Amino acid sequence: MLPRLFKRFLNSLAAKDRIALADPSQLRARIFENGSYIIKYKKASLFASFKFKPDIELLFVAAIGEKLAAELETYSFPGSAVIVQSPVRSVRADAGDLLAAIASRLASMAANEQSRIFFILDETFSASVSELIRRFPRSTFIFVASSGLDATRALFKDFAGRALTLLPDGRLSLEKGKTFEPTDEGAGNESPADDAAASWQRIIKIAADLAGIDSIQTAPVKVGIGDLYIYGSPLEIDLDKPEFVCYGRPDLPPAPLSADFDWNANPYNDRNWLAQSQMWRALDDYIIKYEKTGDMAWLAAPVRIVKWWHDFYKKSEPVEAVWTDMNAGLRAMKLAYFLSLSQRGEAVFDQDFINVCEDLAEKHILFIIHNKKPVFSNHTLIDLHGLAALCQTARPVLASAGLDYIEANYDAVMASQFDDNGVHREHSPGYQHFVWGYLKVLSRAGWFKTGELRELESKAREALDWMHVGWRKLAPIGDTDAKLLSRAPLPPPSDSGVFNKSGYAIVRLIRSNNPAKSSYLLFMGASNSKIHKHSDDLSIYWHEGQDILCDAGKYAYQHSPKRAYVVSTRAHNTIEINGRDTFIGSAPATNPPSGNYIKSVFARNGVYFLAGEMTAPRFNVAHKRTLIFEPGKFLVVIDKLKSPYSNRYAANWHFPPGADARIIDDGEIELILPDGAAVYAALFADRPFGIELIKGREEAPTQGFISESYRSLTPNYCASLSAEGRDALVISTFFLDKRPACHFYENSVLFFNNYMYDIGNERFSGL
Repeated sequence: MLPRLFKRFLNSLAAKDRIALADPSQLRARIFENGSYIIKYKKASLFASFKFKPDIELLFVAAIGEKLAAELETYSFPGSAVIVQSPVRSVRADAGDLLAAIASRLASMAANEQSRIFFILDETFSASVSELIRRFPRSTFIFVASSGLDATRALFKDFAGRALTLLPDGRLSLEKGKTFEPTDEGAGNESPADDAAASWQRIIKIAADLAGIDSIQTAPVKVGIGDLYIYGSPLEIDLDKPEFVCYGRPDLPPAPLSADFDWNANPYNDRNWLAQSQMWRALDDYIIKYEKTGDMAWLAAPVRIVKWWHDFYKKSEPVEAVWTDMNAGLRAMKLAYFLSLSQRGEAVFDQDFINVCEDLAEKHILFIIHNKKPVFSNHTLIDLHGLAALCQTARPVLASAGLDYIEANYDAVMASQFDDNGVHREHSPGYQHFVWGYLKVLSRAGWFKTGELRELESKAREALDWMHVGWRKLAPIGDTDAKLLSRAPLPPPSDSGVFNKSGYAIVRLIRSNNPAKSSYLLFMGASNSKIHKHSDDLSIYWHEGQDILCDAGKYAYQHSPKRAYVVSTRAHNTIEINGRDTFIGSAPATNPPSGNYIKSVFARNGVYFLAGEMTAPRFNVAHKRTLIFEPGKFLVVIDKLKSPYSNRYAANWHFPPGADARIIDDGEIELILPDGAAVYAALFADRPFGIELIKGREEAPTQGFISESYRSLTPNYCASLSAEGRDALVISTFFLDKRPACHFYENSVLFFNNYMYDIGNERFSGL
């Protein structure tokens, strides 16, 4: 993470109605942050004008140890300089990010002319070199060596820019090809101090000369496949007959692509299919094949597809899905990839294709920076990623505009996606899994705040680990696929205990000798926005080697009665009020307030107590839910509902497909799971109630379905207890293997097995 005070400096640069460090008395000020860095600024002209002067302005970013600081300070730079000094020999790992952040901010003011950026480093900061040369391949490095040239050669082995080395005896080594040839300048009878002084004078003169001549070595930025979100499919592709295969949708046939393909078509009335076609998903497998083989033949199909798309929209009015977030961002990445290949000479394309890519690159940059968003989402993050990729290859004026947009919006976009715990704000373990992987891509690209991304990636991974029910299975909450992950992104979960952060309360008990008997309970209390949000406040997911209380899943991203069902309150293990949803994305005024509804989680003698509270303004109902959970044995759920009006409350409990359920007594249900294990439920309330078992009811109100794969619903049993009144107390108990000894008394005392729970006073004790 960058020093906080330096962040303020960057923010002041972004506020163009202010002048940063205009007061000369501040120009030599030292800023200390945890004893790690001293940052000094020289010459106010750069910060005051916000533009490089094309004829003279250069940027020197010097990172040196204490030894050379005073010496370098005495020189007048032919431009502007930021000197980063480390008072200790051990430099923090984020030094490269710190230096890159300085240069990134100031490079954008110079229309991305990296040839005008000079990094002066000594061996204290040698670990930062690889990060900097990757992000600034057109810059010049001046390296202060304390020994010979071998170490320097290794550092700059693959660098296509210009590197100079200041040797211990004062000689200057210039890179020529892949060798270093020391000059004779500076050698002689001068004292070491004079040697150093002469060397610095030569370096500054050479730097000014290099910036003003055409022969300076430059290398176009490489936008590689590892920097982008490129997703391959397991299917074989035809070199000469391209087709679009909708990823993850075996229910849909491939669509042959040709010059006559109708890009506006949506033959299956499927938003996912249409979006993937507009993302140019058909290009991904070909790009991957090219990367693996180096055979240009694999790029012939992508070239044709991009031309077909471009030609189609020169003649046709685009549908909404063409110019929308994420679709544009993913196309932008592929355009940047092709332009980078061409600019670096790694692939030879016909001029018509280059013209198409450059035309589309400009259109995509302008769309992304002018596409006003009422709220940010993971789609916006993908757009920023695509924009950053294009800024590496676009014309300087476009790159400058794009980089300014990223600078102005990046922090807000990231804050909309993650909280301080690294938990993704879009209410689904499936998206936690997606964005964790995406953070690795962003970090690898090096176009954003890499140090912060790595720290966030670590937090996101920790949270994701708790959302893993077991090997390759995520808790199916919100818009999470019920299917197993195609490949496990993490080792099997190994930590038992409690995770209570950001509206997720999770109790997990790993039995290493018998993983199939491990216990997992997730209590949902996250409400951040309407994005991927189901009406699942205070809902429960429970797994004991197999699902016991399951979630309805996501079904599909399309407006339909089936989608409306899976996101409804009725489809989740919570309380439904008056047969309607508690949360409606389009009605913020009557939705429960945003926030974390989990109020407390603690354990006592192996029994876990979880409590959550929320209000439903639509019904003027306050809902408090308490869970008492002993892994592998029982779950007791106590719902207290209060309202000034009479309501009809329904506690719905969803059992896994393949399980058989029957009512065996007043309020008691026997559930036989697919493997033959038995679960016994006792449901009751403090007022007259009714219990119904429902499976696969299609007529309104739909009930008793779960989505196990995209666009499919499978019937499953749902037990529903209903009761009416203003205030109500509903108790739902579930016991593994044997019928419970469960009794409830009017003085609000619940007895079950060998325990007593005083509901009114919230006291628990063993008998």
